[in-house]
Amino acid sequence: MNIFMIVSAVLSGLATLFYLIGCIGNSKDEDTIADVPWVTAEFSMSTLGKKRTTEMYFGLSAYATDDDSQKYSGCNGDICDDCEDAGESTLAMVAIGLLLALVACVVSVLLALGKFDTKIVKFVGIGVSLASLLFGIIAFIVFDDCYAAIDDNLDNAEYGSGMGLVLAGFIFMLIVTVLHIVAFVKGGGGGVSPA
Repeated sequence: MNIFMIVSAVLSGLATLFYLIGCIGNSKDEDTIADVPWVTAEFSMSTLGKKRTTEMYFGLSAYATDDDSQKYSGCNGDICDDCEDAGESTLAMVAIGLLLALVACVVSVLLALGKFDTKIVKFVGIGVSLASLLFGIIAFIVFDDCYAAIDDNLDNAEYGSGMGLVLAGFIFMLIVTVLHIVAFVKGGGGGVSPA
Protein backbone atom coordinates (compact mmCIF):
# COMPACT_ATOMS: atom_id res chain seq x y z
CA MET A 1 0.00 0.00 0.00
CA ASN A 2 1.13 3.48 -0.84
CA ILE A 3 1.30 5.61 2.34
CA PHE A 4 0.91 8.81 0.32
CA MET A 5 -2.41 7.60 -1.05
CA ILE A 6 -3.64 6.37 2.35
CA VAL A 7 -3.01 9.83 3.82
CA SER A 8 -4.54 11.37 0.68
CA ALA A 9 -7.68 9.25 1.05
CA VAL A 10 -8.11 10.26 4.70
CA LEU A 11 -7.54 13.96 4.02
CA SER A 12 -9.80 14.07 0.96
CA GLY A 13 -12.47 12.20 2.95
CA LEU A 14 -12.20 14.83 5.70
CA ALA A 15 -12.32 17.61 3.09
CA THR A 16 -15.51 16.05 1.68
CA LEU A 17 -17.04 16.02 5.16
CA PHE A 18 -15.97 19.60 5.89
CA TYR A 19 -17.33 20.84 2.55
CA LEU A 20 -20.60 19.04 3.30
CA ILE A 21 -20.88 20.73 6.71
CA GLY A 22 -20.13 24.06 5.01
CA CYS A 23 -23.05 23.41 2.63
CA ILE A 24 -25.34 22.88 5.64
CA GLY A 25 -24.84 26.63 6.18
CA ASN A 26 -27.39 27.08 3.39
CA SER A 27 -30.16 26.29 5.88
CA LYS A 28 -32.95 28.70 6.78
CA ASP A 29 -33.42 27.13 10.23
CA GLU A 30 -32.13 29.47 12.95
CA ASP A 31 -30.68 26.64 15.07
CA THR A 32 -28.75 25.23 12.12
CA ILE A 33 -27.47 28.66 11.12
CA ALA A 34 -26.37 29.28 14.72
CA ASP A 35 -24.62 25.88 14.84
CA VAL A 36 -22.78 26.28 11.50
CA PRO A 37 -22.53 30.02 10.80
CA TRP A 38 -20.30 31.34 8.07
CA VAL A 39 -19.99 34.67 9.91
CA THR A 40 -20.98 35.85 13.39
CA ALA A 41 -21.47 39.45 14.46
CA GLU A 42 -23.21 41.59 17.06
CA PHE A 43 -25.96 44.13 16.60
CA SER A 44 -26.01 46.79 19.33
CA MET A 45 -28.97 49.05 20.03
CA SER A 46 -29.65 51.54 22.81
CA THR A 47 -33.19 51.87 24.08
CA LEU A 48 -34.08 54.21 26.95
CA GLY A 49 -30.47 54.40 28.03
CA LYS A 50 -29.96 50.64 28.06
CA LYS A 51 -27.67 49.02 25.55
CA ARG A 52 -28.88 45.74 24.12
CA THR A 53 -26.57 43.51 22.09
CA THR A 54 -27.89 40.71 19.93
CA GLU A 55 -25.68 37.95 18.56
CA MET A 56 -26.27 37.38 14.84
CA TYR A 57 -25.34 34.33 12.78
CA PHE A 58 -24.97 34.46 9.01
CA GLY A 59 -25.29 31.44 6.74
CA LEU A 60 -25.24 31.11 2.97
CA SER A 61 -28.92 31.97 2.38
CA ALA A 62 -30.18 33.48 5.64
CA TYR A 63 -29.18 35.06 8.91
CA ALA A 64 -30.44 34.27 12.40
CA THR A 65 -30.65 35.76 15.86
CA ASP A 66 -31.44 33.87 19.04
CA ASP A 67 -35.16 33.80 18.27
CA ASP A 68 -35.65 34.35 14.53
CA SER A 69 -34.22 33.80 11.07
CA GLN A 70 -34.58 35.78 7.86
CA LYS A 71 -33.73 34.85 4.28
CA TYR A 72 -31.49 37.37 2.53
CA SER A 73 -34.00 37.57 -0.33
CA GLY A 74 -36.64 38.85 2.11
CA CYS A 75 -34.72 41.75 3.61
CA ASN A 76 -33.23 45.04 2.42
CA GLY A 77 -29.81 46.64 2.78
CA ASP A 78 -26.18 46.14 1.88
CA ILE A 79 -25.75 43.02 4.00
CA CYS A 80 -28.78 41.29 2.48
CA ASP A 81 -27.89 42.18 -1.12
CA ASP A 82 -24.21 41.24 -0.80
CA CYS A 83 -24.84 38.07 1.21
CA GLU A 84 -27.63 36.81 -1.06
CA ASP A 85 -25.39 37.05 -4.14
CA ALA A 86 -22.31 35.72 -2.37
CA GLY A 87 -24.22 32.91 -0.66
CA GLU A 88 -25.66 31.50 -3.89
CA SER A 89 -22.30 31.50 -5.64
CA THR A 90 -20.48 30.14 -2.60
CA LEU A 91 -22.91 27.24 -2.23
CA ALA A 92 -22.35 26.25 -5.85
CA MET A 93 -18.55 26.42 -5.46
CA VAL A 94 -18.53 24.40 -2.23
CA ALA A 95 -20.89 21.77 -3.68
CA ILE A 96 -18.64 21.30 -6.73
CA GLY A 97 -15.55 21.20 -4.47
CA LEU A 98 -17.30 18.56 -2.34
CA LEU A 99 -17.99 16.31 -5.33
CA LEU A 100 -14.43 16.68 -6.60
CA ALA A 101 -13.03 15.91 -3.13
CA LEU A 102 -15.16 12.77 -3.06
CA VAL A 103 -13.77 11.68 -6.45
CA ALA A 104 -10.24 12.42 -5.17
CA CYS A 105 -10.95 10.21 -2.14
CA VAL A 106 -12.10 7.33 -4.36
CA VAL A 107 -9.05 7.70 -6.65
CA SER A 108 -6.77 7.79 -3.59
CA VAL A 109 -8.31 4.61 -2.20
CA LEU A 110 -7.94 2.84 -5.56
CA LEU A 111 -4.30 3.89 -5.80
CA ALA A 112 -3.62 2.94 -2.16
CA LEU A 113 -5.00 -0.53 -2.87
CA GLY A 114 -2.88 -0.80 -6.03
CA LYS A 115 -5.95 -0.86 -8.26
CA PHE A 116 -5.74 0.91 -11.60
CA ASP A 117 -2.23 2.17 -10.85
CA THR A 118 -1.84 3.89 -14.21
CA LYS A 119 -0.59 7.29 -15.29
CA ILE A 120 -4.06 8.36 -16.37
CA VAL A 121 -5.59 7.51 -12.97
CA LYS A 122 -2.76 9.38 -11.26
CA PHE A 123 -3.39 12.38 -13.53
CA VAL A 124 -7.09 12.20 -12.66
CA GLY A 125 -6.12 12.21 -8.96
CA ILE A 126 -3.97 15.31 -9.45
CA GLY A 127 -6.67 17.01 -11.54
CA VAL A 128 -9.65 16.42 -9.26
CA SER A 129 -7.75 17.27 -6.09
CA LEU A 130 -6.43 20.49 -7.65
CA ALA A 131 -9.90 21.40 -8.94
CA SER A 132 -11.45 20.76 -5.51
CA LEU A 133 -8.80 22.99 -3.95
CA LEU A 134 -9.52 25.77 -6.45
CA PHE A 135 -13.30 25.60 -5.94
CA GLY A 136 -12.75 25.82 -2.16
CA ILE A 137 -10.53 28.88 -2.56
CA ILE A 138 -13.01 30.54 -4.92
CA ALA A 139 -15.87 29.88 -2.46
CA PHE A 140 -13.85 31.46 0.34
CA ILE A 141 -13.03 34.53 -1.78
CA VAL A 142 -16.58 34.96 -3.08
CA PHE A 143 -18.14 34.81 0.40
CA ASP A 144 -15.69 37.44 1.60
CA ASP A 145 -17.98 40.05 -0.05
CA CYS A 146 -20.67 39.08 2.45
CA TYR A 147 -18.18 39.19 5.31
CA ALA A 148 -17.06 42.69 4.27
CA ALA A 149 -20.67 43.97 4.23
CA ILE A 150 -21.29 42.49 7.68
CA ASP A 151 -18.02 43.89 9.04
CA ASP A 152 -18.88 47.36 7.68
CA ASN A 153 -22.35 47.43 9.25
CA LEU A 154 -22.17 45.41 12.49
CA ASP A 155 -19.85 44.99 15.48
CA ASN A 156 -17.33 42.21 16.15
CA ALA A 157 -17.70 40.36 12.84
CA GLU A 158 -15.79 37.07 12.83
CA TYR A 159 -15.53 34.09 10.52
CA GLY A 160 -17.77 31.27 11.68
CA SER A 161 -17.37 27.51 11.75
CA GLY A 162 -18.91 26.97 8.29
CA MET A 163 -16.32 29.19 6.66
CA GLY A 164 -13.57 27.75 8.87
CA LEU A 165 -14.40 24.18 7.87
CA VAL A 166 -14.33 25.07 4.16
CA LEU A 167 -10.95 26.73 4.76
CA ALA A 168 -9.69 23.54 6.43
CA GLY A 169 -11.16 21.51 3.56
CA PHE A 170 -9.29 23.39 0.89
CA ILE A 171 -6.06 23.26 2.90
CA PHE A 172 -6.52 19.48 3.09
CA MET A 173 -7.06 19.42 -0.67
CA LEU A 174 -3.81 21.36 -1.15
CA ILE A 175 -1.99 18.62 0.78
CA VAL A 176 -3.85 15.93 -1.23
CA THR A 177 -2.78 17.60 -4.49
CA VAL A 178 0.85 17.64 -3.35
CA LEU A 179 0.62 13.98 -2.27
CA HIS A 180 -0.77 12.99 -5.67
CA ILE A 181 2.03 14.86 -7.43
CA VAL A 182 4.66 13.26 -5.19
CA ALA A 183 3.16 9.80 -5.74
CA PHE A 184 3.16 10.36 -9.50
CA VAL A 185 6.76 11.59 -9.61
CA LYS A 186 7.98 8.94 -7.18
CA GLY A 187 6.07 5.99 -8.61
CA GLY A 188 5.73 6.81 -12.26
CA GLY A 189 2.79 4.52 -12.97
CA GLY A 190 2.26 1.80 -15.48
CA GLY A 191 0.45 2.03 -18.75
CA VAL A 192 -2.15 -0.69 -18.11
CA SER A 193 -4.33 -1.57 -15.18
CA PRO A 194 -3.38 -4.71 -13.25
CA ALA A 195 -5.26 -7.90 -14.09
